[in-house]
Amino acid sequence: MTFAGDDGQGVERKLDTTLTVKRARNFTPTATTPTTAAGVNIRVEKDPTTNANGLVVKLADTLTGMKGITGTGTGDLVIKKMGTLPLQLVKVHQRQGETAPAPGPVNFGGAKLTNIGEARDNNDATNKAYVDTAVGGIKLGYKANNEAPGKTVAVTTGLHFKSGTGTVGATGDGANTTNAETIKKGITISTAENGVVNIGLDEATRKVIDQAAKLGDTAVDGRDGKAGTGKPADDVAATAGDKGLTGKDGLNGKDLTNKVNALRNGEARYSGVHR
Repeated sequence: MTFAGDDGQGVERKLDTTLTVKRARNFTPTATTPTTAAGVNIRVEKDPTTNANGLVVKLADTLTGMKGITGTGTGDLVIKKMGTLPLQLVKVHQRQGETAPAPGPVNFGGAKLTNIGEARDNNDATNKAYVDTAVGGIKLGYKANNEAPGKTVAVTTGLHFKSGTGTVGATGDGANTTNAETIKKGITISTAENGVVNIGLDEATRKVIDQAAKLGDTAVDGRDGKAGTGKPADDVAATAGDKGLTGKDGLNGKDLTNKVNALRNGEARYSGVHR
């Protein structure tokens, strides 16, 4: 009897003799004569081993026309490859009466996923273009104090803090001029870590305000703002507090009300003489 495989080579065996059928190394579908058709993943050939008396069965090194691959459902399904290989992972449908296994993690070993479609459902993975578009459309709201309604700006644009002048929230005639954002001196803005923005007065403005505060403080003793020392008015070391309005009235160190009342009641004179 003669047996033949896909290669067309016959193997003759007499009755009562053994025909061996063994596994062999993979074959390349495009390298066979004739070329193996797509979807044919198993090939039977004559055993090329010397003095062989049978056939060998080979599996294609590139499987085509496959609809899926199923593991045990309990152990890891490991796919090792070289080069690039498109993969489609789908949920396994359990047989009737069986319980579907819980989905396990898929480890791509650091490989990059490419050509991912646009996300449409909540559980869909997505691509970079979709994320960039989605993030670019997010608006950041901001307002000053109780301003209503607030304003919005794209997250990718962010907030821009700058020094300006004008009355906040001015309305009516001239509001555009009053609310002008012309940059002027006075305000200084700096940033810190964790989203902190510091807004305050610059050094020159603070000095002007400090000086104005001193001029308006009428509760101090004497004209130079220094407290009286208790020295006689003709003493070389005497201060304006010793020589001034209340230098001899015993009013240095007193509060403003007592000093004003002393002047009004005639208890102190501009000459500093007490009567």
